Amino acid sequence: TKKLFLNPNISELDMDQISVGNTLTFVRSVDPWGDYPFLYASQSGTTAISSHYLENGISYRFYYDEEWCVIAIEKSFL
Repeated sequence: TKKLFLNPNISELDMDQISVGNTLTFVRSVDPWGDYPFLYASQSGTTAISSHYLENGISYRFYYDEEWCVIAIEKSFL
């Protein structure tokens, strides 16, 4: 079972300020408790994806390019 990194201090409004073109640094400043596995393991040839989970059941996935800029966003319910 995967452990979810919930940040009780972050809201949907906080996450919705992140948009395509924002940097990884900006995303981490909004949610430092997000799941950023690509920062800790070599995953060459794969898309870097961070996952973020809110207490209200909404999840966000941000996809990054090779320059660590957001290229796509998925928002869904857990």
